[in-house]
Amino acid sequence: ENSAPYRFIDFLRGRDGRDGQDGLDGSPGPRGPPGREGKTGERGEFGVQGPPGPQGPGGAVYTRWGKTTCPDTEGTELVYAGRVGGSVHGQKGGGSNHLCMPDDPDYSSYTPGVQGASPIHGAEFETDISNPNIRGPLSSFHDQNIPCAVCSTAVRAQVLMIPAKTQCPSSWTREYSGYLMANYREHHRTMFECVDGNPDT
Repeated sequence: ENSAPYRFIDFLRGRDGRDGQDGLDGSPGPRGPPGREGKTGERGEFGVQGPPGPQGPGGAVYTRWGKTTCPDTEGTELVYAGRVGGSVHGQKGGGSNHLCMPDDPDYSSYTPGVQGASPIHGAEFETDISNPNIRGPLSSFHDQNIPCAVCSTAVRAQVLMIPAKTQCPSSWTREYSGYLMANYREHHRTMFECVDGNPDT
C-alpha cells in the first residue's frame, strides 16, 4: 500500500529537454609560455644581385714605363710624366731601381755639373742587337730616351705586374701590357720593368 504512489510519479517523469544555445565567448586568457624552438628550415635561393655600392676610399699608383700618358681606363689619371733615370750600369753603387724623373724638377740645393757621389743618369733603349734574325720588336727605338708616366687610379686599390702574360684575371682590369726589360746580363743588376709594347719616343 505504501509503494504505489512512488511508481506513479516515476511513470509521469518527462524526457530530458534540448541543449540550450552556446553562450558568449569569454575574454582571452593569459599568454602561455613560449614553445620549444623548431628545426632550422632549408636555405632559400639567392636573390637578385643588387647594384654596386658607392665608391669607397682608396686607390693605387703605378708607373707606366715607355709612355708619357696613362691608359684610357675608368678612374685612371696622369700624375706626372717624365724620363726614366737610374744608376750607370757599370758602377757598383747607387740604386738598382728605376726612377721616373719629372720633366720639370724642383731643386732645393743645386750645384752645376755632374756630382760623383751617386749620380742619376737617363736611361735609353738598347734594343739593337747584331743578329737581325733575332732583332726584337722595339729595335727601332734603339738609343732613344725612355719616357714614363706616373698614373693614379681611384677605383682600384691594388696594382700587380704579371710577367709572361698579356691578359689579366677576370676580376682584374688591365692598365697596359708590354715587354719585360732590365739591364744587360753583363751589367749590374736592376729590377725588371714592364715597358709598354707601343712606347713613345
